[in-house]
Amino acid sequence: MKKKLNLFELEEELLLTIGKVSEMLNIPQSVLRFWETQFSQISPKKIKGRRYYDKKDLEIVENIKSLLYDQGLTIKGVHKILEKNLNDNGNSNNYTTTFKISEKDFLMLSEILAELKIIRKKLIK
Repeated sequence: MKKKLNLFELEEELLLTIGKVSEMLNIPQSVLRFWETQFSQISPKKIKGRRYYDKKDLEIVENIKSLLYDQGLTIKGVHKILEKNLNDNGNSNNYTTTFKISEKDFLMLSEILAELKIIRKKLIK
C-alpha cells in the first residue's frame, strides 16, 4: 500500500511531480494544469518539461481545492481571496501561513472533518 504524504512530512521531500501531487490531493492532473493557468500563485518548477511542486505550491493548491470544493467558491471568488491575502500580507507566499497548528491538532481536525463529511452525506441522502 502506498504511503500518503502530508504537509508535515514534506519538509524532507524537496520536489513532487504533478502525478504525486494529483495522487496526494485527489485532484486530476488536468485540473492542476488548468489551475496553473488560472492562479499565478501556483508556480511549479519545470525541469525537462516536467512539473515539480514544492511545499509552497502544495499548500496553495490545497487551499485552492478547499476554497473551490469544500467552501463552494467560484474561481473568481478564490481570486478575490488570494488578492486580499496578497494585499494584507505584502506577498503571495504568506497567505498560506497565517496560522500554524501542531501535527496532533491537524490530525484531530482531519478526523473531525472526515466525520462531518460522513454526516453530510447521510443528511443529503
